[in-house]
Amino acid sequence: MRAMLLDEYGGPFRRAEVEVPKPGPGEALMRVRSTGVGLTLQNVRLGRLGRIQFPRIIGHETAGDIVEVGPGVEDLRPGDRCVVYFYLTCGQCKWCLVGRETLCSNHRGYVGVAVDGAFAEYIKLPARNFLPIPPEVDYEAAAVAADAICTPWHCFTKRARVGPLDDVLIIGAGGGVAIHAVQVAKLFGARVIAADISEEKLALAKQYGADVGINVREKPLPQAVREVTGGEGVDVCVDFVSSPTTPRTALPLWERRGPTSSSAWSQAPCPSTSPS
Repeated sequence: MRAMLLDEYGGPFRRAEVEVPKPGPGEALMRVRSTGVGLTLQNVRLGRLGRIQFPRIIGHETAGDIVEVGPGVEDLRPGDRCVVYFYLTCGQCKWCLVGRETLCSNHRGYVGVAVDGAFAEYIKLPARNFLPIPPEVDYEAAAVAADAICTPWHCFTKRARVGPLDDVLIIGAGGGVAIHAVQVAKLFGARVIAADISEEKLALAKQYGADVGINVREKPLPQAVREVTGGEGVDVCVDFVSSPTTPRTALPLWERRGPTSSSAWSQAPCPSTSPS
């Protein structure tokens, strides 16, 4: 099969022909139909998500069709449309059983780091890493959902618990993952306040649901947020920039419940997020 190999940290990709992997016990093989490219892959390429045994095929935001299953696999069959789950977890420890797989006691690393990923025609993984795609969702949308949508979904359900009447400030709202956060927050009934550095980015955020746009190059963020909220501040702040200055700028903007309430501060960028 055709694949793009990484031979060293920070190095270029090398196109090569490699053998199609054979699924072993508890594993499955998927034909790749769609794969995303995002910032996490740059972190993988530079070795920031763990040590890599080279050559390595990276890539994890991917969707496709199961073509073969190994012995003992009962929940998958050839022809199933699936998306890939980024974390390599056991599914049996306390943390996995309570839906907090990212804390797995037997965590083995990440797809595309500890094992070969999706920049190839086929990908072999433990069967539990393949999740079914609903019939109405195409491959490209499923690949996006695996990371860029699950990240804000997790943030707004598990951490911030966003609901109707909440004011949600999204810093860096015009970015690749943040634009999905705008959409998810709106689906939860919140008023979305988008902050970014250009009118172009703010226009994009408003196109996808933001109620208010703040250009931080034209007006200081604290002043603008106080004006928009009548001096109350926001219920939730999500920072997709995570620079040394953005947390210090945003922390005073919470409304009266403050950071000890169920409305939470979140620095959203992360390797990926559990769909649970």
